[in-house]
Amino acid sequence: MSIVKILFSIFATIISLKGVSQNYNKNQFKKKEELIIRGKINSLNYSIPYVYAIFLGGELDSAKVINGKYEFKNKIRFTTLITLFSKRPSTPESFENENSFVILVEPKLINITSTNSFENVKIQGSKINVCFRTLYFHIFKW
Repeated sequence: MSIVKILFSIFATIISLKGVSQNYNKNQFKKKEELIIRGKINSLNYSIPYVYAIFLGGELDSAKVINGKYEFKNKIRFTTLITLFSKRPSTPESFENENSFVILVEPKLINITSTNSFENVKIQGSKINVCFRTLYFHIFKW
């Protein structure tokens, strides 16, 4: 992983944690709301049996891919950072260099479509993620 990616990950985590800490006192008793992530994988020339999620804070989850579709359901109080990744059965270490992406989401229905590669995604349903991905691509384009 390049130093730029590491620094960006640290930056994104600090921003997320800062937002959570600023709102913690007034929202600590806020009811958890449902986050649903529905994913669809198109036109891959390899199979993906599972998609894995790592939520900010360390919670792990997995979803079985059935007919190119997967779904995560979780209850969250705040906007959160999630890393989604997959492993190719033939090269399980491949998620370290490919087959992963990071999203910033609020409690809503989020639709993700991957085409030609797992990390080539179109994300719908999260306004905050649009800003996050714009910043992400500006940082990594150099």
